[in-house]
Amino acid sequence: MRILLGGLPLKLRARITGELTQAEVVAASNSEELAQALEQRPAMALVLHENLSPKPILEYLAELRVAFAGLLILILKSHHSGAELKIMVRSDQVNQLFQDPASADEIIKVLALELGLSRRPIEPTGEGFIAEVWHESLPAVRQWLDRLEHSLDPKNTDFDEARRAAHYLAGDLGTFGFPKGTLLAREAEQLLQQASKGGELKVQRLQRVVDALRALTLEERPPLRPGNKVITICDSGSFLDRLDMEARLLQWDLEVCDDLNDLPLKLAQAQARVIVVDAQSAACKRNPAALQELLSDPYPTVAISPEGQTAPQSTPNCRWLESPVTPYAVMIAVLRSQLAPALDDPPCILVVDDDRVSLSVIQHALSQVDFHVEALQSPLEFWDRLESVQPDLVVLDVELPNMSGIELCRAVRLDDRFCRIPVMFLSSYADSRTVLKAFEAGADDYLYKPVVPDELRTRVSNRLQRCQQTTAPRRSSRPAGRTHTSLDQLMLRSLREDVSLALALVKMAGTPKEWALSVQRLRANLRGEDLVKPLTDQSVLVAMLTPDSRGVLRRLASSLDAGCQIGLAWFPEDGRELDALMDIARSRSKNC
Repeated sequence: MRILLGGLPLKLRARITGELTQAEVVAASNSEELAQALEQRPAMALVLHENLSPKPILEYLAELRVAFAGLLILILKSHHSGAELKIMVRSDQVNQLFQDPASADEIIKVLALELGLSRRPIEPTGEGFIAEVWHESLPAVRQWLDRLEHSLDPKNTDFDEARRAAHYLAGDLGTFGFPKGTLLAREAEQLLQQASKGGELKVQRLQRVVDALRALTLEERPPLRPGNKVITICDSGSFLDRLDMEARLLQWDLEVCDDLNDLPLKLAQAQARVIVVDAQSAACKRNPAALQELLSDPYPTVAISPEGQTAPQSTPNCRWLESPVTPYAVMIAVLRSQLAPALDDPPCILVVDDDRVSLSVIQHALSQVDFHVEALQSPLEFWDRLESVQPDLVVLDVELPNMSGIELCRAVRLDDRFCRIPVMFLSSYADSRTVLKAFEAGADDYLYKPVVPDELRTRVSNRLQRCQQTTAPRRSSRPAGRTHTSLDQLMLRSLREDVSLALALVKMAGTPKEWALSVQRLRANLRGEDLVKPLTDQSVLVAMLTPDSRGVLRRLASSLDAGCQIGLAWFPEDGRELDALMDIARSRSKNC
């Protein structure tokens, strides 16, 4: 079986090659090499980086699909509009989209699952916190399994609770070392979702899945991935001995590489996280081209400059240290390259996930590296917490009670105060349709459950570094004047405060200029928290929190000219879907 890699960085190529040993992996550094590889022999899969070809990505994908028809995984370097992403997924048949820097584990997971490949066996390790959370979570896991069992009762017609239980299991079992459990739980979730939409529940199939999950969770928890490893290129034996001692104190392992040609094999290890390279070592002098590729690779590297020379300026991916340097200083640079730098004002991460187990693992993984983590299980508290803590980054699950994470992301992007905050999704949903919806809503990144702590920390740290210049002015000032409120925010407040939300559809006559003046007058006369949203047919949607319909009509009438038409609908009494509420408002339209 043949897998092609187009334009992938060194470490990502090495990880895929090293873990998928059953496949022949061929790497191409430019579009000409990729075209030659496609002509030689057919390939089952292609992992393509957007920077491979100088052509616009949509144009290049259209050309590529003429010569290649297999599994296509695309890594995006730049931001693309929702319309472009739709074309990639539909017209160009991209099977999976990742945002750069892409996670090696996630790409390998997709390739192994889609092509039926097994991954290289991993060494055992002890990870005390994960084991502790597993034992604490066993009662919850058994309760979720009980809910799945209850859905098999012929008298049961409500599958929502069971589907949520399957969703939680899909997100958590892989985190604790049960990848097969994640696949089984996803199958149960799909079966229950089809039944909740009016389809017939496949009872026998679901029973087999539930039995397999119960048997799986009774097994001893399998060992997780090994600890972090730093690959070192250095000639000084005494320095390496002292560096090994410092690494072990910080719970890292040290592995020495004497030849840059052997580096891809070293980096293919799942636990290889950071490279420490002495630029004046013999291995670097023998292979300057490989050294240059290593220093430009988008994965963390710590480089020591030749003695007597000024160190080049550090980049987000390569931290330069000036000789002479202590082993302790090298390991601190390793930690800060892989994770977040220690700051007097640590970055604040707001995490929203209704799964208590995932929330605990995420909180522990991020709080270990100088991040201040605000954890929420309910989105009803989201806006209050967002305003009070002013986070540097938001992590959302897709499926949340009362409102989905995608709707929350869309609301954040519509609010001028918070629209610059990077938003990252962490979800057990891995289908391209859900990922596409998340990016269309304004997501900056999308990670898959089960949670891999090291990958999560690296992606969060990289995203913060990219957004540092953008978010700096946001924390120092807020826009003055009118509060910008979104409809999603008002709906959340309505549910949380148990106050009805009035949706008024106002139809105004007159020329376009007169209509625009009427909208301005309406905005000026209403409260700052009320929403005024012009629509395309010279009508306006007004949303305000109030239990009194007469008050709504009175306030609107005082701001409108005679002859206007107003129709009212109420959230959540008349429904929760906006399109249905708009239809109700149109049907109730009357002259004011």
